[in-house]
Amino acid sequence: MKKILKIIVGIIMIVSLAIGFLPFIRLGGLDFSVFDLAVTATGKTVAGDYDHLGTQLVSQMTELSEEYLGPYLLEVGVFAAAILIAAILTMILSWKIAYYISMVGTLVIGGCSVFIFNQIKPELDAIGSSLDFFGLDEAMEIERLTLVLWCLVWALVLVLSVYGVIISRRENRIQAEEMPEHIFTPPMPMPGIFTNVSVPKEEGENSVQNTTVQDFQGAIVSRNPFYGNRAYPLMERTDVFFAEENGNVYLTDRNGTDIFAGVYFIREYQEYCIDVLQSKSVYLSSGQPLGVGRRYYLPRGMEIYLKNQNFLFELA
Repeated sequence: MKKILKIIVGIIMIVSLAIGFLPFIRLGGLDFSVFDLAVTATGKTVAGDYDHLGTQLVSQMTELSEEYLGPYLLEVGVFAAAILIAAILTMILSWKIAYYISMVGTLVIGGCSVFIFNQIKPELDAIGSSLDFFGLDEAMEIERLTLVLWCLVWALVLVLSVYGVIISRRENRIQAEEMPEHIFTPPMPMPGIFTNVSVPKEEGENSVQNTTVQDFQGAIVSRNPFYGNRAYPLMERTDVFFAEENGNVYLTDRNGTDIFAGVYFIREYQEYCIDVLQSKSVYLSSGQPLGVGRRYYLPRGMEIYLKNQNFLFELA
């Protein structure tokens, strides 16, 4: 849900630009959208089927728009580009930060909308006053329905973003509330290299390392010929990641594009937390796949396959 929601938020942000094609001002029975005003501000006439008076009105409108609104073209273009960038970042970045970007972006875009509108409103009034000689029955009017629709769309984006932030904080509450205040990541073995460590199996002291179960901070033990029966030591509540390169699975402390799962050890409960980031990448020893985008808590001693049966590991 959290990953789909950020896509929906990004799409709504992009679709909001379509409001720029709706009527924004009405003048002499003619409707002009923000896009039309931008076109006339460049000195080009908006195409349409006009009568003689309408043709003269549009021609004069073009001249006045170029004079009064031309200086704001770059500002409006940057504003539209900022909306696109915020939408794209929301859709492509991790859900853990995407909703914060969309929420802050919504507030910034809302503020910029008010600022730009207050800038161009006097210019529009000046254009309307300059066209009074056409003997128009009605003065220039701004379409309030378009403004209301713009506000509603971005209010929806803000609500969905805040909801997404709530989901993110709920998902991360274990790390936020229970992880030690000061955590450091020790130097990790190079990809594909495991170290020899002794793993305590029962309560009491370990004969080799003098390590008790209470002191044990987790380890991933290889059960495949590629690494032999060697272990990768963990630090409690410090993520390490499973990654794949050239058909080989290895462990790394660096979060990169080639990772497909993350794991850390919870000493208090003597269990491992696994985040599955790629479908059909992590399997129980029974062959049951773990679902992508979900978090699993597995007990010590559980064996898992990574990618295929050639890479069997034990959660020591």
